[in-house]
Amino acid sequence: MENKKYIVLDDDPTGIQTVHDVYMITQTDKVSIEKAFVQSQNLFYILTNSRAFSKEYTIQYHKELIQNIIDVAKKIDMDFTIVSRSDSTLRGHYPTETQVIYDVLKKNHMHIDGEILCPYLDGIRNTENDIHYVLVNDTWVPVGKTEFANDKTFAFQSSDLKEYVEEKTNKAYLASSCISISLSDLQDESIVISKLNSVSEFRKVILNCTCMEDLKRFVSAYEKTNKRYIFRCAASLVKELGHITDSSYLEKEDCINDGLGGLVLVGSHVNKTKEQLEYLKENYKNLEWVEFNQHEILSGTLEKETNRCANIVNDLLKKNKLVVLATRRDRVDFPSDDKEKQLEMASQISFALTNVLKQLIQRPGFLITKGGITSSDALTNGLDVKMAYVLGQIEQNVGVIRCVDKSKYVNLPVVIFPGNVGDKTTLYSVVKKLTLEDAYGKKGIWISKI
Repeated sequence: MENKKYIVLDDDPTGIQTVHDVYMITQTDKVSIEKAFVQSQNLFYILTNSRAFSKEYTIQYHKELIQNIIDVAKKIDMDFTIVSRSDSTLRGHYPTETQVIYDVLKKNHMHIDGEILCPYLDGIRNTENDIHYVLVNDTWVPVGKTEFANDKTFAFQSSDLKEYVEEKTNKAYLASSCISISLSDLQDESIVISKLNSVSEFRKVILNCTCMEDLKRFVSAYEKTNKRYIFRCAASLVKELGHITDSSYLEKEDCINDGLGGLVLVGSHVNKTKEQLEYLKENYKNLEWVEFNQHEILSGTLEKETNRCANIVNDLLKKNKLVVLATRRDRVDFPSDDKEKQLEMASQISFALTNVLKQLIQRPGFLITKGGITSSDALTNGLDVKMAYVLGQIEQNVGVIRCVDKSKYVNLPVVIFPGNVGDKTTLYSVVKKLTLEDAYGKKGIWISKI
């Protein structure tokens, strides 16, 4: 076992979308952290779900979490590097989270020279000339011009990551102070090493990237530097930092467990999810659709709506049906521009939706969760998962975990499907792959990968 760990703080569970055969914990107490530390892999995930937190609670949460990590690392004499994994479209509590991480480490006499920003996500997010791009309908669009920049809670304007840093830090770190590692720099390892070794005072480093080979070159150079960093990145860089090998996509026999039917739980409201649901509905005829009316929050009757949906889903699963439980596609918004209240409302809706899982009597054969906050609440609230094992990906950037602890359904395969990845056919492809009956009418077989 190596004497160093990468600890990935994941602000929603979709960050496991590029890795396999590693652990994720949902608890932040010292016992749980030590349990993850002593596993043989050189990285592990801590699901923080902080994208659903208020700014104030995010600060408090990260102070306690980082101190617990430090205390455990000292106890077992292991070094670590913190990776703050967040959204590839730049939504989230930035720079709050990494600044708190830096401050707590500094308070404990653990020196950090800088912060590396890399929101690249293989196939769908690129950064070139410091401009971050999102693939939208086969066109690369600067992120500041996409729907994500108008997020109700985490809005921003800048597509240039240097300007994004200046914007989000309220000029505490100017664009001119950022160090850029260009695509041409990545062709000469000595240039990358020199730039990284020049960083001090928590300056920000922008990593340009258009393919996984760019990341490989960067990591090779980074590992030869004498500086210490915090990372703020999307999921692809985690794979390279952990030296995780490529793996083929999972098939039905890698995932399916006992149970009847299957359940697709959808909370995400981004356009990509809307397109995928429409395609699924048009092309997969043997699905049962149940609508969760989140607008009931306005009349204080969300609990009643949870009970209604839980009864329907239970009955359908007992009949071996494939069920889609999705919120109404028209958003319900807080009647003001209060970002904290909007986030609180979204969290209440997600909690009520995933309470359906708590009330399930019939175990499903599989669960697909669509959207970050929905996925997190499904695991921690609906299924009471403390630790999970990442099996791998079922499609590009769509991860699968299984619950390995005393959760509601031990060994249940859960597909963690981000709201904003894939094309319109991807959700359909995943559902079709996980259909419980094959062409010969035989049940799928569970194969453990541990």
